[in-house]
Amino acid sequence: MFSVGMKIQSILTIAVYDKALKLSNAARRDKTIGEIVNLMSIDVERFQQLTPQIQQYWSSPFQITLALFLLYQTIGLSFIGGIKVVKLYAWELPMLQVIANIRKKEVTIIRKAMMLRYITDMINVTSPFLVSLVAFGAYVLTGNTLTPQIAFVSLTLFSLLRQPMMILADLIRQTVQVIVSNKRLKDFFVIEDLDLTTVERDLNPEYPRAVDIDTGTFRWNPKERPTLKNITLHVPRGILVAVVGQVGSGKSSLLSALLGEMEKVQGHVGLHGQVAYVPQQSWIQNMTVKDNIVFQKQFDKKLYDKVIDACALKRDLEILPDGDMTEIGEKGINLSGGQKARISLARGLYQTRDVYLLDDILSAVDAIV
Repeated sequence: MFSVGMKIQSILTIAVYDKALKLSNAARRDKTIGEIVNLMSIDVERFQQLTPQIQQYWSSPFQITLALFLLYQTIGLSFIGGIKVVKLYAWELPMLQVIANIRKKEVTIIRKAMMLRYITDMINVTSPFLVSLVAFGAYVLTGNTLTPQIAFVSLTLFSLLRQPMMILADLIRQTVQVIVSNKRLKDFFVIEDLDLTTVERDLNPEYPRAVDIDTGTFRWNPKERPTLKNITLHVPRGILVAVVGQVGSGKSSLLSALLGEMEKVQGHVGLHGQVAYVPQQSWIQNMTVKDNIVFQKQFDKKLYDKVIDACALKRDLEILPDGDMTEIGEKGINLSGGQKARISLARGLYQTRDVYLLDDILSAVDAIV
């Protein structure tokens, strides 16, 4: 059952992660990263904790029933008994007050929960003694003679009740928690996914164009006005196209529309060939420089060296303590903005795709580039 619990935990964790990658934009606004992490780290773990105890659903009641039956035969009826924005806007003091109020309520609830738990534990620990006292008292008061044989047999049977009763109480607590976690997971799994039919994809090498948009209208949220209206764009294979515009004019939205991440109100969108996307905000994993670039693809030394040279990373690899085997911290904390941008670009280039969507990748590069 421990093995089964670990498998359930792994499956649910993968399911939550897979679902998080497919969320629509409207659903993504309602679910924060913290909520998704809590689903994987807390709610999923509760299933793993409960699974080894599943047999107790029948075992504990059976043990209690059997012990009570034997007690009845022995003594009769007498046995019944949650920072950056805060810093930039100098909101430390107001936020501290809000957090302190929330924390005060939380501590009050935790204190009540702990008191109830201690009372329950006290009752569970003392109940065999109290039940024995009441049962023996009732047995004697009803005119029976309490002999050592009856007393010691009854005490043994009462002690048998202790473990299944304590397990049953803990099982009820775990069951309630799993029911709550199950509801949260179910609500998460049924929220809206991205529409995979928004963009037509094919790998036909003979098709003359790489990108097609015909009178396309797109929006981020069903409740909002369209961000892009009546867009028509045809890009032949093998050419470089730059989309230039002011901040907020919709350049990144255009790429998101091509990737199918925006809701398509009308029109046709087509991507022909394998696609690589390099975002404006570099995505760096907590692994070596080399692993970030190769990204689980088979290592090709010739291609790797060519990509390193094209992205001006040779000098950086000489500076880094272990070259391309240097471990990168979480979110690239030990790299400059330009280094992160060029490693992100190198990852895309190493994939050797047919279509590259590059979102302002030169905005944070170093002067050498």
